[in-house]
Amino acid sequence: MVYRFFTKEKDALDIGAAMSLLIVAALSQISFPLQNPATITVVVFCAAALMQGERPRLTINLPLLTSRVFGVLFLAIGIGVVVSASTSFKAEKVFIQTKANITVAHPAALQANLRAYEIYPYERRYRHQLMLTVGALLKSAHGDVTITKEAADQAYRIANTASRFMPAVQMTRLEYLLNGDRWKEERDEIDELLSWLKSHAKLQPGVWLAEGYYAAKTGDALRLINAINAGLSLPTETHDEALKRLAEFVKTEPISETPS
Repeated sequence: MVYRFFTKEKDALDIGAAMSLLIVAALSQISFPLQNPATITVVVFCAAALMQGERPRLTINLPLLTSRVFGVLFLAIGIGVVVSASTSFKAEKVFIQTKANITVAHPAALQANLRAYEIYPYERRYRHQLMLTVGALLKSAHGDVTITKEAADQAYRIANTASRFMPAVQMTRLEYLLNGDRWKEERDEIDELLSWLKSHAKLQPGVWLAEGYYAAKTGDALRLINAINAGLSLPTETHDEALKRLAEFVKTEPISETPS
């Protein structure tokens, strides 16, 4: 291809295509741009433009103005790829701090996750992780981290744009609502989440544990019994002890704390 570029009669289209390929080659030194379908498309068309005429099965003679327009277009796409890749690289450096801070239960984890999303909102992982970060912090911090209602709602709203039908995101939201005082004011949302999870993730024992816990909170003994029976009937036994402890609340008043 390099030989062809220096030996063929070049026009603006060839120059623009060559520059785009050079930009992609430079990007390959810091990341792998060809994982992006749009980048692959650009590379294929640029390579085709440079090789045009190597095997003259089909010849397309473009007017000078059209050739220049295509050349500018390919160059603009190449610049766009550079900007996108550099922004993604910057966001990834920030996102790395999310996992590190989750490990030590530091609220900076959520800040880093949000910052990475703000820098590069097109990356699905950053959006999907937001609600999971909220859940991980609340679990690992054991009450030492406080996440505001607004921050938790924002995280869930953003996460839904990437993982609306992922049980992990919906389950994390449900646990967040149940493990605080918001369950009293968000009963409609809790019922909606439980209904969706029981339909799409009914083989996960955690769903039935949450169902039973909510039933115990609201004093619905029949719903609690049905949840316990459904959870214990599953092949996995990871949540059996917790489900059996829930059975102790069948004849009691509504509870206010999560069974450990």
